[in-house]
Amino acid sequence: ELSPSAPWVLPGTQVWACRRLTAITPLLIRVAQVEDHDNLVAVFDAQSEVVTHVYGEYFIAELIEAQNEDNKALVAEVDGRAVGLLCTTSDVDVNVLAQCFQLDPYDNLLKPSYMQRIREQEARRTAAAESGEPDSPFALGDYLQAALQQMDLDHFLDTVDRGASGEMTAVHVMIALQTFELPLEVRESINIMEFCEYFMALLWQVRYWEPMLEGEAEVEPDRIYETVNLLVSMDAKARKEIAQDFRDRWEFIQDAFAQIAEDQSEEGSDAEDMEGQEPAFEAAEPAAGDAGSAEDGEGGEDGENRDVDSPVKILPLLELLVEDERMGIDRTHAAALLVTLHWWGGEVGLRMP
Repeated sequence: ELSPSAPWVLPGTQVWACRRLTAITPLLIRVAQVEDHDNLVAVFDAQSEVVTHVYGEYFIAELIEAQNEDNKALVAEVDGRAVGLLCTTSDVDVNVLAQCFQLDPYDNLLKPSYMQRIREQEARRTAAAESGEPDSPFALGDYLQAALQQMDLDHFLDTVDRGASGEMTAVHVMIALQTFELPLEVRESINIMEFCEYFMALLWQVRYWEPMLEGEAEVEPDRIYETVNLLVSMDAKARKEIAQDFRDRWEFIQDAFAQIAEDQSEEGSDAEDMEGQEPAFEAAEPAAGDAGSAEDGEGGEDGENRDVDSPVKILPLLELLVEDERMGIDRTHAAALLVTLHWWGGEVGLRMP
């Protein structure tokens, strides 16, 4: 019986309490073992036999056996029997979650800085639509792909003048490109002179470690084949794989950013050398669009405080990434990233060294 402690408590009031331990047996939570399979199957089948029918009779054992650093399985045990299963993973596909759940109130599980940029991009698109400006659903890379897919490379190379020396130069390639007939759907978005400029930028990007191809610089036919084949092969799936590969190494990329930015600051060059240049690599977040869907950043606990928004020179950055053994990439892989970022990465401009 309780003594009144407030005016609304009536004299003689009694409260009956039932401790949880009296009604529910305490649960022991531990890491799942394959031996728990039989007990867990009974639990799952009691709820629905659909799971076993869809995934197989031993899917629970396979799920438990597949545990690693990224995937863990926990069971709740009562009186020595497993009565519940919880599977966790750090390999989360945010795209799938966004398609199945309304995640906007949670910033789509992105870091606030990333989500802010996405909202700004959406605001620009909305403003463009309200002002009547056309807003194409295609990236520049899509138009280039459509054009190059129609290019007969053997015929194109036959039309390139080789000059008295018999060598094909950058000027010869530019002249031959001007005679190429762009597909109608491409001509509505880019003109032939823009196409020529874009193609020459691509030739550099595929071998970014070599000088720009200008004037009388020799152009090898293999380089043109390599360039066209690379861009044509970069469908949405290929670009997503490239983006994911680098997202998995994001901590190392942040380290490279910080090192290059520090070097530039010490040299006092980031104000002089970068003024008026296009190659600012503003890649503090994965490029927008389908090059790779953004997920929660992988920069570690101190990643939020790193100054990775500062533009850095692209060539030193790529070379540092290639030299870093933790990255495990070569120049060809880095070139694919460069092409993906520039042609499908929104406002990332990387046309020249």
